[in-house]
Amino acid sequence: MARMHHTDLSGANLAGAILEGIDLKDAVAHKANFTGANLSDGLLDQANLSEADLSNANLHNSILDETDLSKAILRGTTLSKASLIGTKLRGATLERVDLSNANLVQSDLREAMLAHCLVYGINAWDIQLEGARQQELIITNASAHEPVITVDDLETGQMLYLLLKQTHSRVAFGCAMPKGVLVLARRDGGYEEAQSIAARLRELDYQPILVELSAAQGEKAWEMLQRLASVVGFVIADIGGPEIAPELITLSQRGQTPIIPFASARADSQALRGSALFAQPWVYRPPFFYQQPEELSTTLPERMVSTARSRLQERQQLLERLFPHLNEE
Repeated sequence: MARMHHTDLSGANLAGAILEGIDLKDAVAHKANFTGANLSDGLLDQANLSEADLSNANLHNSILDETDLSKAILRGTTLSKASLIGTKLRGATLERVDLSNANLVQSDLREAMLAHCLVYGINAWDIQLEGARQQELIITNASAHEPVITVDDLETGQMLYLLLKQTHSRVAFGCAMPKGVLVLARRDGGYEEAQSIAARLRELDYQPILVELSAAQGEKAWEMLQRLASVVGFVIADIGGPEIAPELITLSQRGQTPIIPFASARADSQALRGSALFAQPWVYRPPFFYQQPEELSTTLPERMVSTARSRLQERQQLLERLFPHLNEE
């Protein structure tokens, strides 16, 4: 609870310090080392923390409004419920940061890196993201036992989460994602492989939405998948785990989004092909099998994308034949 506003801490080594509730308003801590420090409930608004190292620091519920965090290092940092209104994060590194329920209204994230961050409940209106690198941002609430869903930018994450919570709406958003691809895998089988495919999809200019399913999920997970599938172009699903996820089978039975399954060549291909998943015409069969993991980041994703695009064209042609008046309009 120390009052240290206007203090000059430039270059200071405060690694591991207990600074809970500290008042650093208008302080200067340029290039200071706060690694592992506890700054929770702190007042750091309008402070200069440019190029400071805040790796593994705890800033839960802290005030950092209009604070300068340009080129700061935030790896494993906790910023849950923090206020960062108008904060300068230009060129900052945010990796594995907990931003859940944080307020980033009008913050400057130009040229920043955001990777593997928790962004559930984030308030990110009017932020600046030009030149920012964004990857694998988790938009769901892990404590609520929801499927882990990752996207590659904050704006898409906010839109998709709002879509997922429209529980009383029959129709999904009109803003579909034609370049969106839903990539499904189980943590106990195939998740790393799905990450490789998602990485290749980014290189192919697609927007992967990676969803981790677990054996403990049920109807709630199915509803979330249905909503996500309603806005993407197609689904790529790993079916090589201990069993095909029941939510995936339900999705194939109640939706018509093209599903492209894949599995390791070591999987029991006969058992997979006999699954109820393949009873629907929009599920591609046989599955794509890969011999080596390297195929998942080279040729296989392109083959799956090509197949999905062909299926989408076939479906569009069928719709035009069945409903020619829609094409005329």
